[in-house]
Amino acid sequence: PAPSRVVSRLPETWGAQLHPDLNVVGPTVHKGAGGEDGYSGFTMKDPSTGETRLVRLPARTWGEAAMLRVMPAFLWLTRHVDLDPERAGDGPQLPIPYGIDVAPDGGVWFSQLNERRIGRVDPDTFDVTVVDTPFPAPRRLRFDSQGNLWIPSFSGSALARFDPRTKQFRTWPLPTEPAGTETPYALNVDRRSDTVWICGTASDSLIRFEPGTERF
Repeated sequence: PAPSRVVSRLPETWGAQLHPDLNVVGPTVHKGAGGEDGYSGFTMKDPSTGETRLVRLPARTWGEAAMLRVMPAFLWLTRHVDLDPERAGDGPQLPIPYGIDVAPDGGVWFSQLNERRIGRVDPDTFDVTVVDTPFPAPRRLRFDSQGNLWIPSFSGSALARFDPRTKQFRTWPLPTEPAGTETPYALNVDRRSDTVWICGTASDSLIRFEPGTERF
């Protein structure tokens, strides 16, 4: 049988959803694009007590913080007025959390697609640490069994690995031709072998990377 999951919706959080493939023991993690009170972050819910905790992620500038505050009103307006039909599907360029995963040590890691940043939330103190990435558009990231964080660079056509212990990045260009044209939307890691599987969105392909040999 499929493993049981606690799935609930937080009525006061716009766009909140349980990430479908998080392996979480204890609190479940929800992420949302913004809140009714205007925030960028996610919530954690303890299924044993029903308690929820909001984790607000920092904006890089005061201007971004102000935009996040007014974003709920903007989103309400877009549901009633077609402001720009040619931009359908594009979101505001704000530090919105996009990918989320839980490390072997219990730390919650996230990506900020528009900000070239990833970050960690301490599960005990809820302190937030952010890390700038040397590549654009970090998207749906995943941990391997060794505690390394694998990250697709959506507009950089690359695969990246981040070691939380050394704070070092490694990157590999994706092998799709012409070079630099791939847009990896998501990836996952088979923790039995630590093989990385990348979604080749632009090429309609599934790309396998073997970390041991560093070969696609």
